[in-house]
Amino acid sequence: MAKDGKNFGPKDVEIVVHEDKAVMKMKKVTRDMSGNYQFKFSNAQGETIKEIFVNIQDVPSAPENVEVTDVCQSSCVLKWKKPRDDGGTPILRYVIERQDLSFKGGWNAVGEAAATEQQFKCEELVNKKEYKFRVMAVNKMGNSEPGVFPKTVLAKDPWDEPGKPGNAKCVDWDKDHADIEWTKPESDGGSPITGYVIEYKEKFGKDWVTAKEVTGDGCKATVDGLTEGLQYEFRVRAVNKAGPGEPSEATKPIIAKSRFGKCSLVDTRPSS
Repeated sequence: MAKDGKNFGPKDVEIVVHEDKAVMKMKKVTRDMSGNYQFKFSNAQGETIKEIFVNIQDVPSAPENVEVTDVCQSSCVLKWKKPRDDGGTPILRYVIERQDLSFKGGWNAVGEAAATEQQFKCEELVNKKEYKFRVMAVNKMGNSEPGVFPKTVLAKDPWDEPGKPGNAKCVDWDKDHADIEWTKPESDGGSPITGYVIEYKEKFGKDWVTAKEVTGDGCKATVDGLTEGLQYEFRVRAVNKAGPGEPSEATKPIIAKSRFGKCSLVDTRPSS
């Protein structure tokens, strides 16, 4: 028996000849030993050489070029290329595994893809958690070594919360309302600002309370429902797809009361 000009002897292969067949047992078999072999058969009548293709089957090689795209706070998409070698038998499916880096546990299977597909949408991620991903090809011999995406994936939307608005101030007020103005944040976080949240608290209070939500990108609003005589501070948060951003600096405190007293006329004419 020979392959590529190399002869195989008793150390490499054991051949048992029966009346109607010959059984070949190769030793130390590896996948790369597949190929065309030349077999020489002889008897008293002469000899013949027969070329036979020998397919040595194994698990596939690892999927290649694994990448993660379309990352957001709850999902991402894995893509990969077929293994360079299917192991000599068709690939049946792909197994996708995920590792949650916030736990000490290992890898967990999160889904499968058909043999004809080279992508998978991984869902049910947790916002701001870090993950790693890998893919294995499967044939009838078993699972391949994993193809690993080498980077850590942070589950978050591709945009951030907006920056904090600037120059928040009360421009007018009365006993039951206050007019607030501010300037746009320097950064919209990568997504257009869709509105603002105005918060207030009593000057010596601890908790900020949502006073009003306004839509659009206007930079002024009136807060109603104030209690006469109480002292208030206000602040503003910008909102985009990611949610509310950092609050502005608090306004100077104001007292909910009329800013101007009642007008009165005084008769200064001399009495007659």
